[in-house]
Amino acid sequence: MKKCIFLYALCFLETSFLSESHAADPPGLSEVIARHKQTLESISSLHLKMEVSYNPELTDFGNETTECWLDRDNYRVIYRTHGEISVFMDTHVKGNIKKSYSKSNKEMKYSGSIGLNVGFIMGNPLPHCLFRLSSSGETMHVPFWTLIDEPHHSTTIENTKIDGDDYVIVTLSHEKGKQKIWFSKKHNYLIKKIHQWHTKTKTLTLDREVTEFREVSPGVYFPTKIVSKIYTHLTGVFQREGTIILKDIEINRPISQSVFKSNFPADVLVYDAIKQKIWRTDDAGEIGVEAQSPDSRWGFLIANGMGVLGFVASFFSPRLPKHGWVAAALTMPPIAGLVLALVFC
Repeated sequence: MKKCIFLYALCFLETSFLSESHAADPPGLSEVIARHKQTLESISSLHLKMEVSYNPELTDFGNETTECWLDRDNYRVIYRTHGEISVFMDTHVKGNIKKSYSKSNKEMKYSGSIGLNVGFIMGNPLPHCLFRLSSSGETMHVPFWTLIDEPHHSTTIENTKIDGDDYVIVTLSHEKGKQKIWFSKKHNYLIKKIHQWHTKTKTLTLDREVTEFREVSPGVYFPTKIVSKIYTHLTGVFQREGTIILKDIEINRPISQSVFKSNFPADVLVYDAIKQKIWRTDDAGEIGVEAQSPDSRWGFLIANGMGVLGFVASFFSPRLPKHGWVAAALTMPPIAGLVLALVFC
């Protein structure tokens, strides 16, 4: 549960960039946008595996592994943790609809959900690869060409050399935050590094860098190792370093559509956030009849309500290192939500 709280907190600090006005684009920015967009849009399909390790470790969840498949219409991510507490989550996105089901070795049964895709998928490798960046809008992670269209107080661009390689640095800033993004000309304008700051406190909150690229096909580069350093949002105190390894990368190869079949397991309760209903799947894993059990309905509603409180708690708890009892109290809502979901559902 502490790992989930940390991930929610990370998601929160990465998406806390609010803005109000928009300055004129500086010379050279349109070329950066076009070259970067051309590189990413040349990837029509993708299959890869990702391994993530943290220092210090994220309690008893251990390291993470992810396998993902992507084509023009579908995106599937299978995410696992490998510690004393093991978690399995299978997520499928098609259009703006996200379907997911998960379980852990503590729950011993699956639960499912259907909802709108707001850009956050557990284990999603695209933000780690810096193919998606933190947004100030309703979607949490977006491509750079979408981010640049959001209002900013100022946008600057500069050219520099690092160890003999050419980079373009784009800095976006507004009232609440600032992002500094390094684009590598050598690697077809893929993003090499990003820094994020909290503007008012002047503290660095995220330092993520691709330390290794590999030419996966002639003229096509892809990140293979990324290092992320996470800091507390208000004080700038170092929290954790994550090392991400990407392997078995396949680009622009046919992917069987059977990979994207989004059935749930059989006899599973699925909370539909779009229709505000709870379904029970049939023997084939298809959505079957609406679950009429009051216990099931209340269990889901209470668990989701507790999840909202847990999200709020996740913002405060990492920022109170000297008041452990307060942080512990604030972590109780998501734990209570999990217990209620297990009891009622």
